[in-house]
Amino acid sequence: MHLRQMALIATLALAGVPAGALAAKPSHPVTPASTNANGHANGTTSTTNTAVTGNSANAKVLFVLHGKVTSYTAGTSVGLTLTGANRDRSTLTSGMAFTATLDSKSKVVLHDGAAVAGGDMVLVKIRAPKSAAASTLSSTAAFQVVDQGASH
Repeated sequence: MHLRQMALIATLALAGVPAGALAAKPSHPVTPASTNANGHANGTTSTTNTAVTGNSANAKVLFVLHGKVTSYTAGTSVGLTLTGANRDRSTLTSGMAFTATLDSKSKVVLHDGAAVAGGDMVLVKIRAPKSAAASTLSSTAAFQVVDQGASH
């Protein structure tokens, strides 16, 4: 050994630094792949036949349409004059006539137990692709209709 190395070792020994502290650090152990790993880490989700990104026009969203009932046929349809919608769409304008399709899975929430009647205010909730046109919304069964009673 050279004189400098011996002097360094002697100095460190006197200072109380263990020799193991000077050894090279072992590499960090590799963590095995988790069975609970986040499959969405890359920003895409895969469905059975296509990959859909978070900003895809085909991603399903909730449309909430507000309006006044013009006609109602239980289990089949509800016609309304739109007063608003949660989506800023040029095709869903206030004053527009809209007929929502209902099916056996559609839930109708009654106001004070009274049947849905003409003039009642309602919310119609439809899940559809973000880029859906009004005609697509009309043919897609609403999953919920909430009767809010007669307008004031």
